[in-house]
Amino acid sequence: KRGEVALPNGGCVFEFAAEPAALLQTLAHQPLLIELWHKDRYVKDVLLGIATVDLAEIVGVLPRASGRAPSGFVTTERAEELAVPVHPPLHPPEPLRRSADPN
Repeated sequence: KRGEVALPNGGCVFEFAAEPAALLQTLAHQPLLIELWHKDRYVKDVLLGIATVDLAEIVGVLPRASGRAPSGFVTTERAEELAVPVHPPLHPPEPLRRSADPN
């Protein structure tokens, strides 16, 4: 309850080209939605909650050189560590039940 879990090797990469003004306008209207699911082989998957991330915040992070592309161009990346609240879904999840009770 109210715990934090590190996702080993967790990460997300988006690559695209856009004019800065058009990018900021689009990101201001389209946040990234992240769904948190409980998955188990014995019960139906349950949506636990939804988080939203304002990607415009990431654009404000200063880029840093991250390597060289096969074309020879220097590649850059923007990285930010964020804590975002996870909100319950609109409909409460069903109680978790095992399909075969061993007792």
